[in-house]
Amino acid sequence: MLDETKHKAKSKKYKAIQQKLIDLTADAKAFQTIANKQIRDRRLKISADAYRDIYDAVATLAKERGIKLVLTKDQPGLDVGNTRELLNRLYHRRQVMYADEVLDITDDVIEVLNAK
Repeated sequence: MLDETKHKAKSKKYKAIQQKLIDLTADAKAFQTIANKQIRDRRLKISADAYRDIYDAVATLAKERGIKLVLTKDQPGLDVGNTRELLNRLYHRRQVMYADEVLDITDDVIEVLNAK
């Protein structure tokens, strides 16, 4: 009878420890998920900010020098360590880095299309 009481006590203690382990594992997984999302979001923000800074610098130089159009140089590799495939290979391999508004003929195209 003494063994049975001791066994039940061990069983309760074992179950409590097992539950604590399950809870700690769940907490660790939740923490990891949140931390990974924060890291991913931070990487995307840093990349987007860097791209914006580059664009602003290019636009400033182009305006200062009277350049109306700046094209990107094709860089097939860009050794991507992901960061969402380096912002989808810098915004889907955008060819035009900067264009002066005088080069935008959108309104003229719409006018021609509307005339048809």
